[in-house]
Amino acid sequence: MEKFNELNLKTKTLNALRNINFKKPTKTQAMVLPIALKNKNLACKGKTGSGKTHCFIIPIAEKINENDKSLQAVILLPTRELAIQTQQRVKEFFADYDLKITLLTGGFDTLKEMAKVNNSPQILIGTPEKIVDVAINNGLLNFATVKTFVIDEADMTLEMGFLNEVDRIAYLCKDSQMMVFSATIPAGIKQFIKKYFKSSLVIECDNDNSNSNIEHILYPLRNRDKNEVLIN
Repeated sequence: MEKFNELNLKTKTLNALRNINFKKPTKTQAMVLPIALKNKNLACKGKTGSGKTHCFIIPIAEKINENDKSLQAVILLPTRELAIQTQQRVKEFFADYDLKITLLTGGFDTLKEMAKVNNSPQILIGTPEKIVDVAINNGLLNFATVKTFVIDEADMTLEMGFLNEVDRIAYLCKDSQMMVFSATIPAGIKQFIKKYFKSSLVIECDNDNSNSNIEHILYPLRNRDKNEVLIN
């Protein structure tokens, strides 16, 4: 697959892709999207920077109903920073849609978070712990209406000890399409796939070199301010 229009996407989805200047799919998107768009459960093993985020945004766009005010998609991320980044990508893609997109992460007042959830989000993005604490424990959302359930950076999510929270959310979304994206597929993810997927489908995208221009650098902060170190 060399072009997005080969996927028989809705006109509004194609317009959204043009608006964010997406001209052709990455190798990972070319492998994942034809399967994801058939509403199949899948796990994608691939590198950071290979276009995994839009591997689930595009299928969400194809299924989303702007007139349906119920919760239709849930996207889990392991950290606040990653959740905020994903929210930005989702809002950017759906800029011309009439949708309520809600972010639930740590660092915000719980009562304000509950008010956001009470505002009937159609797409919910957040960390597993916060979604359980705010939305599930308080019975504020009906997860039975969810059509798409996504766990991004799944290996990091499990490493951070969120397995119980993920399991609790996944159970409520068990009738939805489930997509897992991860740099690695450790034993915990294999168990999750075995438990919730009707058939196990792992797509290996390790040979995607779309991110070859990304360099990873670690700067130890010690007691220094992270913004000062970043600016320097």
